[in-house]
Amino acid sequence: MNIRKGNFTFKRRAAQLLEQFLSNKKARVKIQNHMSECLTISQGFPQGSVLSPTLFSVYINDVQTILPKGVNASLYADGLPLWTTEEYIGTVNYRLQRTLENFTDWIKDWIMKANPKKTTYTVLILSTKEQNVTRSLHGQQIK
Repeated sequence: MNIRKGNFTFKRRAAQLLEQFLSNKKARVKIQNHMSECLTISQGFPQGSVLSPTLFSVYINDVQTILPKGVNASLYADGLPLWTTEEYIGTVNYRLQRTLENFTDWIKDWIMKANPKKTTYTVLILSTKEQNVTRSLHGQQIK
């Protein structure tokens, strides 16, 4: 039996090894001389592991399948720059907001979270007219 995630297929034994790697993770915090209790971590990849960045990339590799026509992306680590080029700013606004809506659905499906406070956008235009552009993620306006 194989397990498929996006463009990757894992043999059953490899999937079992990954499950063991990701299961029963515990963490605690040390502040000065005080140590917290151990807590079980139910989501995410172990911080500091050399395997975690690769696993994260595999986990999110299919995010580009949600992009509307005309929107491009470049996936790097946990960053996802998006861009589109268009003659009319209204079309740009529509495409990028649609992408954010698709992304919101995608992260919900994969049990992830995006932080609107860490999400930014830049609009580059040739027009000298001031353009009214706003974006939102999870119903919260982003800058």
